[in-house]
Amino acid sequence: MRKLRAGLAVLLVAAFVLQPGLAALPAARAEAASTPTPDAVPTVAATATATVAPPATATPSIPNLPSLAAPVVSSVGATFASVTLPAKPDGFDSYGNQFYVKLFTAADATSGEIVLGGWQYSYTPWGTLQATSGTALLPGTNYWARFWLRDSLGREVLSDATSFATLGAPALPTLAAPVVSSVGATFASVTLPAKPDGFDSYGNQFYVKLFTAADATSGEIVLGGWQYSYTPWGTLQATSNAALLPGRTYWARFWLRDNFGRTSSSDATSFTTLGTPALDAPVVTAVLPDNVMVRWPAKPAWFDDDTMTEITLVACPDAEPCSSNNYAVYRLGLAIGGSRKIIPWGVVGQWAESNGLSFRPPTGCATW
Repeated sequence: MRKLRAGLAVLLVAAFVLQPGLAALPAARAEAASTPTPDAVPTVAATATATVAPPATATPSIPNLPSLAAPVVSSVGATFASVTLPAKPDGFDSYGNQFYVKLFTAADATSGEIVLGGWQYSYTPWGTLQATSGTALLPGTNYWARFWLRDSLGREVLSDATSFATLGAPALPTLAAPVVSSVGATFASVTLPAKPDGFDSYGNQFYVKLFTAADATSGEIVLGGWQYSYTPWGTLQATSNAALLPGRTYWARFWLRDNFGRTSSSDATSFTTLGTPALDAPVVTAVLPDNVMVRWPAKPAWFDDDTMTEITLVACPDAEPCSSNNYAVYRLGLAIGGSRKIIPWGVVGQWAESNGLSFRPPTGCATW
């Protein structure tokens, strides 16, 4: 027992002896750790790196189709009408593709379609008045108008329908009988009437016609004809100088056709062209063996130097007109050699063989 106690005492003493070394151990370890070793690589503390996600891309929302009000229809006639386009829809420029104004002939406004006007969306004349052509619609007919829009995604929208009825075909204008003036042997003039009121949208053609028969329906000669919109209303229109025959009676009428194919004629006005006027007889002032002196007549009022082709002085063996062949003849005018000579109206001139004329009796004649 004593030995056991002595042994425990020894162990306790040894423990107290070793205790100071144990206390110094942490300090030594710390010193060793802080002293660099020549071959040691410095240790860098790891830094945590945060991963940044890219911003999310917003998907643009597709706009709803615009709401289109029913069309406003105005200026309705027998064959036409006008529609005012709506204002351009807000915020739809990037999506619009086409815009139309459509008319329908059925009450459901889906069948019997007629396109009044259609445009690419970017060229649509928003807010303007658009009219049908003069022949697009029928008189006295019901129509339904709608706006139609398609976007670039293929979606479509129709407005509500507006109904309207075209007017009946208007009565044809009453045309008074022509007033004929300046009547000559081969020409006459006719004054056109004033333009009929309210018929611009329906007129198609207008003519002045002359007839050679008393019923004023046959032997037609057209003095002048025009498309209705180009008719020179109220002006004086003349025939050409070669259109009519001398001493002939004619009947003049106005004639009109409208866009429906209907025609109207005025009452007829008759007139008679002048006959072939007489010339004064030549005055022979001297007669010699190989020539005569003749006074030319004064210029007749009806004679037109610009259009008359020839005047001839002929010596004949009797009082009847005769052929110029083998007779003493003197001619002036365009028909002679293609060149005009001045006609010596009222002048005394020599008619002689020296001019290439012959006063000898023609073959077979004993005397003049």
